[in-house]
Amino acid sequence: MFRWNDSKIRCHLLACVIALACLRLPELKVGHDHSARTIMEEMQHLNCVMSWRNGATMPEVQIEEPNEVQSQVLVAFGYQLKDGSVLQI
Repeated sequence: MFRWNDSKIRCHLLACVIALACLRLPELKVGHDHSARTIMEEMQHLNCVMSWRNGATMPEVQIEEPNEVQSQVLVAFGYQLKDGSVLQI
């Protein structure tokens, strides 16, 4: 932040606070069992595919079998898992 004017310093600090809040949100939703780092690493390894069926207006999202942490995160954010498909509650 050396040699930046005041508005750029404030913008940089705001971006840092928003990033911290985005990392903290999954921890709060899932509980304190897992750190933000663990949650982010586990969710990066969850593969999914979106496919449109003939006549469908919305794509169907199918995921691989989630592990325990991935399942907890999906349920905490309001998703329901059913036969490899993700349904939003």
